[in-house]
Amino acid sequence: MKRKNPWIAFLLSILSLGLGQLYNHQIKKAILVFITMNIYVNILIFTNFLKTFPNLYISLILSIGGLLYIFIDAIVVCRKTKEVDIKKWDKWYIYVAIISIQIAISILFYGTEVKSKLPVQSYIIPTSSMEPSLLIHDVFTVDKEFESIELGDIIAFISPTYNQDIFIKRCLGLPGDEVEIINGHVYVNNISFHNENQLKQKYLIKSSTPFNPTLLEKHGITEIMSDNEIDYIIFLTIEQVDYLSQKKEIISIDHILEMRNARDENIIQPQNTNWNMDFYGPVQIPKSGDILKLDNNNIKFYCNLITDFEGNTLDYDSNSIWINGVLTSSYEVQKNYYWTIGDNRPNSYDSRMYGFVPEEDIVGKALYIYWAKEKNRIGKIIN
Repeated sequence: MKRKNPWIAFLLSILSLGLGQLYNHQIKKAILVFITMNIYVNILIFTNFLKTFPNLYISLILSIGGLLYIFIDAIVVCRKTKEVDIKKWDKWYIYVAIISIQIAISILFYGTEVKSKLPVQSYIIPTSSMEPSLLIHDVFTVDKEFESIELGDIIAFISPTYNQDIFIKRCLGLPGDEVEIINGHVYVNNISFHNENQLKQKYLIKSSTPFNPTLLEKHGITEIMSDNEIDYIIFLTIEQVDYLSQKKEIISIDHILEMRNARDENIIQPQNTNWNMDFYGPVQIPKSGDILKLDNNNIKFYCNLITDFEGNTLDYDSNSIWINGVLTSSYEVQKNYYWTIGDNRPNSYDSRMYGFVPEEDIVGKALYIYWAKEKNRIGKIIN
């Protein structure tokens, strides 16, 4: 006869669900816990259960409740049991063996991270580049098992700058599309994709008195630049413009655009163009099988695609271009690419600066916001 230690029961439950119950000689309950929790995990991994907001919270409640029950049950039962007969299998090395076998099976079926096998993934918005659709510190969920990307989808993808950050932008260019920005409006295949309600734009605002930052923040107006506390440059939605236009101290509100043909060196572009944030393109989004005509004007524009994304060597001088050591004036694209942009158009680092996004680097398509400072945003479907 031997008295069991409740803390060992608790520790074993953490290491392997159901093992605390086995330690207490509750064999049937241990088997039931093990089978139930494995079925539950597989439902989360291999079904679409987590792809809707209500189901996400149901799964959180069930997970927390289930774990608390398993842990508390192991401790309580152990404390109530004064002494038990020591079975032949009730040895420390048996528990180690069970834990080792379960870890091996988990790695075999799920890899080193169960999280990576889930059909959804959550991310925190770190910047204002996607306002007003996604605000700083919003936590949102993406579908990693998306069937296709459609024009206008908000997507998560690996940073083209190769620092392994995840970028969140709106896709406004599919493989084969032609994209152009005119007066700050994005055109895809000559069709405007300008939705005032989804965008922030840059405005010059003249005021007779200094702004009250606290009051502006209540209306989501946080990106403010001013030299003299009378003239302000602010990134605003159309609703925020309407709000400010009703204030008696406002003298004027003017939309600010870059000048046509004013080349912005921060914009990735061919040598013989003068693109900027508000006047860009037209540019064809490469798709697999496209033949790119290369010359000294556009070779830098396609450099990342040819080398970093498709693994070729590239050399060029003022007269010639060599790919993998072969003199050439063209290149056949091997992959599909996308073009992305932030909804906060004047304050977004996007495809205007880093170029195309390879299809293979897309992590997922945005589903819903599951946590936000503004409670009315929780559960919002992202579109």
